[in-house]
Amino acid sequence: MKEWFERLTARDQVAVLMLTVFLAIFILLKSIVLPLNQEQELLRQNNQDVAAALARVDAKASQLIALRAGETGVQRNISSLITDASEVQGLQVQRLQPNSRGEAQVRFEGVDFDRLLKWFDQIEYEDNLVVIDVALSQGGRLGGVNATVRVAQGG
Repeated sequence: MKEWFERLTARDQVAVLMLTVFLAIFILLKSIVLPLNQEQELLRQNNQDVAAALARVDAKASQLIALRAGETGVQRNISSLITDASEVQGLQVQRLQPNSRGEAQVRFEGVDFDRLLKWFDQIEYEDNLVVIDVALSQGGRLGGVNATVRVAQGG
C-alpha cells in the first residue's frame, strides 16, 4: 500500500489524503453524532411522557386528598377543570373563554390528536363535563390538529 501511494504524483497523493480525511469525518459523524441526536430525541420524548404521567399522578393525588377531606360535594370551577385536564394531558390551551351560561370555549392549536382524545375522555368521564360541540382542522404537522371545543358543566 505504501509503495502504491509513493508511486502517485504529489497532486494525487494530496487528493487521496483529502479523501481519506473526509471519509473519516463522514464515518465519525454517521457512527457517533447522528445516533446521539436520535438518542437525545428519544430521551426528550421519554421526559415528556414522564412529565405527563407525573401530572396525572398529581391530579389523582389532589382528588384523593379532596375525597379524604370530605370535599366530595364541592363543585369546581369549569375553567380550573379544563386547565387541570389540559396540563395532565400535556396540551397547551391557546384560548379559554368562559361565558355566563356556565359553558367555556377552549382553543387548541397544533396539538396531537391522540392527546386531544385523551383530554376529551378525562373531562367527560373524570371531571363530569359535557362536550357540546367541536370544530377540528388540520394542524401544521403530521398528527396535529387545531380544535375549538365548547364545554359545559355536567348534570
